[in-house]
Amino acid sequence: MKPISIIIILFLFQQLTIAQKVDVYSRPVKTERSRDFDAIHYKIILNVDLEKKTLAGENQITLSPLNDNFERCVLDATDLVVTSVINNDGKSLIFEQTDNQIIINLSRQYNHAETVKITLNYTLGKPVLGLRFIDATATNPLMVSTDCFPDKARQWIPCYDYPNDKVTTEMIVTVDKKYKVLSNGRLVSKNENSMQETVTYHWSQELPHSTYLINLHIADYAVIESSLGSLPINYWVYKGLEEEAKTTFMKTPYMIDFYSKLYDYPYPWAKYDQVITSYMGGGAEATSATILGEGIVMDSIAEKDYSREVVIAHEIAHQWWGDLITLRSWEHTWLNESFGTYSDYLYTRFDKGEDAGAYDLLGKKNQYLNEAHNRYIRPIVFNRYNNPGDNFDSHTYPKGACMLHLLRYILGDDAFFRTLSAFLHENEFKPVDTHDFMKTVKEVSGKNMDWFFEQYIFSPGHPIFEV
Repeated sequence: MKPISIIIILFLFQQLTIAQKVDVYSRPVKTERSRDFDAIHYKIILNVDLEKKTLAGENQITLSPLNDNFERCVLDATDLVVTSVINNDGKSLIFEQTDNQIIINLSRQYNHAETVKITLNYTLGKPVLGLRFIDATATNPLMVSTDCFPDKARQWIPCYDYPNDKVTTEMIVTVDKKYKVLSNGRLVSKNENSMQETVTYHWSQELPHSTYLINLHIADYAVIESSLGSLPINYWVYKGLEEEAKTTFMKTPYMIDFYSKLYDYPYPWAKYDQVITSYMGGGAEATSATILGEGIVMDSIAEKDYSREVVIAHEIAHQWWGDLITLRSWEHTWLNESFGTYSDYLYTRFDKGEDAGAYDLLGKKNQYLNEAHNRYIRPIVFNRYNNPGDNFDSHTYPKGACMLHLLRYILGDDAFFRTLSAFLHENEFKPVDTHDFMKTVKEVSGKNMDWFFEQYIFSPGHPIFEV
């Protein structure tokens, strides 16, 4: 522990846990999931009928075994019904479907690094949270809206659904011609099928990402086009909200440019979209897109009283922190959310000035202290949870951001921001954990900061000052 003049920092874990109203230490211990293959590519082909609320799908999977004698492939799948599995030669494969998995007999053994291709055909068996059919109301149109966090991609795509494997994806979706379709990456084509009065959108995410970042939205959207240089930026909103959306999202290019320069890493994806939906209150990142609750859109008068810039800035930051580099397992959630939260503070300070930044940071500290006083205290990196969402709290968001601010103070601005840039460049398109970040801190700054991480990241509590 580092001594600080005048004050004594006391970490009294025993006393802190006595006051806990929520016993987080009774939650089960979770570890990183093991896998026996590397998913390389998912080509997802969907026919979606919004009126009937039906989905017929196909996933053409390319994978490579991590070990020899690979003859049994296990995929995650819940709520969907697999009707057939075939191999690359068109031969039907024997499979078993349980409540949570598809277990496929590949009919022969494959060795390490061989390429395996299989195609699964399936239908959506019932309404699910991962892919919602949303009825039209007085405020929103009929729509399909996805939210794959943390492991809901498996509800509508048979796949390996854990963030420690990254995969490229294609999304080929056929719908009634009156609808528009948004997904990850680059729009390859849009073809009308005149006989069926349908349209087929082909999206391609050509750089690897984790499955919880897969995104699909379908509705009769209005699409507002913007750009930053050659980067397409679009806002997908309900018709009638176009002018309000221009006000709400007007600083998006400015924010992307700010982060690109701050982290010395250009925006990494083919485009950036922001799409609104009716079921969400805040926002959720997806690769090359952000899903936002419809309440984000407001006119210029309301914007003055309750700006949504922090939400927009936070979600944009995830295109680097969470999408480009992604937590390897859910106890390392802070690598997504603490970094995203600190990024929105940095944007606020840059755009609004030092006082606004200080006020924002104070609010983050108080948010954490409120949770620590009234609910529980835990380490920032914490492997006890019932589901990953348990760790998306005020320890991960504001406290983690404050700890990054402290690390910046110790390292100095130059070393701190060079560390962040190096971490992104060294680990681009990879899953990472806290030890990867510690390694980069040491390599860039020359300082062994293990004590810092042990004290502030891997241990619970906060400084208690005695003058």
